[in-house]
Amino acid sequence: MPNKPLTQLVTTHHHFDHTAGLRAAVAEGMTVITQAGNKAWVENMARRPHTLQPDALAKAATRLVVETVDSEGEVRDASQTVMLYHVAGNPHSDTMLMAYIPRDRLLVEVDAFSPGSSAQPYAPNLLENITKRNLRVDKIVPLHGAIAPFAELVKAAGAK
Repeated sequence: MPNKPLTQLVTTHHHFDHTAGLRAAVAEGMTVITQAGNKAWVENMARRPHTLQPDALAKAATRLVVETVDSEGEVRDASQTVMLYHVAGNPHSDTMLMAYIPRDRLLVEVDAFSPGSSAQPYAPNLLENITKRNLRVDKIVPLHGAIAPFAELVKAAGAK
């Protein structure tokens, strides 16, 4: 969006494939939003010196700002609300967040459900978290894979 700078980075969980740009984002002054259990990990990642191959943060150290989400949180601007929820009890990562966009009935998640995959070990847990929050979801937007209808998650989870 022109004239709308990025100011926040939401990390879904601490795994390397979901945090690779974290130090660059911090160097740009972005606030890191993460599940409360990830706070110490984020702080540790940001304070590492990177002396052998200095990255953007090592070259331009800045103050780290971390906002945490325990069970739920909200990010909003004039046009959009994004709800952030802890995916409680997830065996893949116990500090995982999912994002829900109520206006569009979209759920953004990663690693809990991968449409088209033959193995879906975390799908029941994701469905349980959606259900307990009474979220009205039409589509799942996985960060690994193609957008899928909510019914596909229900089927993968073995629910009726």
